[in-house]
Amino acid sequence: MLRAIGGLLLLLLAHLLGADGVTKVNVTIFYESRCPYCTMFLREQFSPYWIPLQYNLNLKLVPYGKCALNKIMTCAIKHFPGYNDVVPFVLCLQHGSPEMLDFCAGPLPVDHARLKTCVDGDEGDQLLTEMYHETEQLIDELKARNEKFYIPSIVFDGNLKVGADTKFGREVCRRLTVAEQNNLCDWYECNGQVQRPKVLFAVLVLVVVAGLKSMSLLS
Repeated sequence: MLRAIGGLLLLLLAHLLGADGVTKVNVTIFYESRCPYCTMFLREQFSPYWIPLQYNLNLKLVPYGKCALNKIMTCAIKHFPGYNDVVPFVLCLQHGSPEMLDFCAGPLPVDHARLKTCVDGDEGDQLLTEMYHETEQLIDELKARNEKFYIPSIVFDGNLKVGADTKFGREVCRRLTVAEQNNLCDWYECNGQVQRPKVLFAVLVLVVVAGLKSMSLLS
């Protein structure tokens, strides 16, 4: 429950940053719901960088595999207004179950009825098939170059970057300007390890408490 709430908290902090005049890095993440390695990547590598670097990313998520959670995420990617809403939803649902759909989507400004219609109907199946074919295309391209496909796989500007699942922040930051690196990346990058600033941690604690109170989980 607390991990799921943590995913939703990203949305509340996301709007604290601006988006004008920044370097854009094209990133496509191929992943699978409930995959332990994907969950580890999303929570330990991707999510700490999403808040400070989201406006530097042209992000695309590609859920892979024929399962209910991937279908739900695919419908969210299609129908949510943007990745500010998609990311916390995916992080909340990633290692959960389809029954968590309402909980994970609850605080988000999205059309719940439209999401459920997609999930329960043919549209969701079609979208999931498109994601499957996109992943298979990447697999075929890698095979042609005698390269292996891993889950998760992270593609920067059309090129698969092996090892980015353990050094995601570093790979993004090295593609930014020096000024952007100084303003954003130094907070989080120290000898290749993610560092969570004390100020951000304090803000997260406050948001957690406020969120729990609003959900009547605290007396």
